[in-house]
Amino acid sequence: MRKETKQSPAKVSCKRGDLIQSVDGKAMPNKEAFLEAVGSHDGAPVQVAFVRDGVEQKAEVTPVYSPADGAYKLGIWIRDSIQGIGTVTFFDETTDRFGALGHGIYDVDTGGLMSLKQGHITSSHLTEIVKGQKGEPGELNGIIEVDEVLGNIEKIRK
Repeated sequence: MRKETKQSPAKVSCKRGDLIQSVDGKAMPNKEAFLEAVGSHDGAPVQVAFVRDGVEQKAEVTPVYSPADGAYKLGIWIRDSIQGIGTVTFFDETTDRFGALGHGIYDVDTGGLMSLKQGHITSSHLTEIVKGQKGEPGELNGIIEVDEVLGNIEKIRK
């Protein structure tokens, strides 16, 4: 018999801004891997490792069946991609390595800076530049080619 509930089973254990590292010891590279790991347990408890405020923690959570989705879920919203802007400051043609300056990415849902595990450099094309005025910020509009990965971010520093 499937256990059905309207309350999130992960409500007590996981909080906004937590960075999920693994389920049952298996690394979670993206949202799809996480959904597969949780769904494959058919309602059996899973061990979720996550980082909160720089400290790794673990919690055992029991997925519940979602009739709407026809799958077992933990009842949490997961974001596995964001976009930000950085500026390449140097490129070494002999090693294909580069350095870049970026900025923290503010999360409107948590009210703080996002924690990141990895990143990619992608191609983009500006379509419009709106110059800032006193009291009004400027704006860059463009197209980001998410499937055109030019490089990977190896280190993210605060």
